[in-house]
Amino acid sequence: MSKVEEIEQLIEQLPAENIAELAAWMQQRATAIRDHSAFLNSYAPEDEGLYDDAVAR
Repeated sequence: MSKVEEIEQLIEQLPAENIAELAAWMQQRATAIRDHSAFLNSYAPEDEGLYDDAVAR
């Protein structure tokens, strides 16, 4: 059984008030994940190769 399946089984046993609390916690965690789309959207074709030496730093 996978961890996700184990969690699903545990969640099914929670009372409704705890599910609402869990949902709020999950929403908070989801918004805490960094989003790099602004950087990727600003990357232009003329920037190609600009960061090639970044690994060497």
